[in-house]
Amino acid sequence: MNDAADYERLLDLQVLSAWTLDRQRVHTGDERDYGAARATLQAALRAQHVPGDRPWSARLRARRVEKHLRGLEAASRQAARHAEGLRTAYADHTRTLAALPEQREAKRRAKELRKAGQAAIEGATAKSLHKTATAAAAFGQEQGAGAAGGQAPAAPDAGQVRGISDLWQRGA
Repeated sequence: MNDAADYERLLDLQVLSAWTLDRQRVHTGDERDYGAARATLQAALRAQHVPGDRPWSARLRARRVEKHLRGLEAASRQAARHAEGLRTAYADHTRTLAALPEQREAKRRAKELRKAGQAAIEGATAKSLHKTATAAAAFGQEQGAGAAGGQAPAAPDAGQVRGISDLWQRGA
């Protein structure tokens, strides 16, 4: 797979799955090979004693070489994980793309319902405000007619409660 056309085949989920499984097998095999090489090299390097060495000298010298093989092992392990991650991410991506039109339609319908509900609330509010304004205007005309004629406003009934102050005054 060195040509762009070869890689375009990976846009098919089945081809991508087969390709990533093959990559995983290769990386897992590399990890095993690096592990075997590290074990062999480790045994050989730790066995090389130079006169005057302290007990840990050979082991410390060997670790400087072993760490690179451990790094190769870890990189192969990580590459195998990333190959699996690529396959699952692409599968999720294709599912998301397939579901997107339906999700957008559901979102559009929900928005229309919300707007219709909001319009109904606004209509009810406008109707209520209109009733309140009409009643207030009629009450204002009655008050204005009484005051204009030189008459004082009518005294409230003794049993009528006009506000919280009336309740406090009555001791209720």
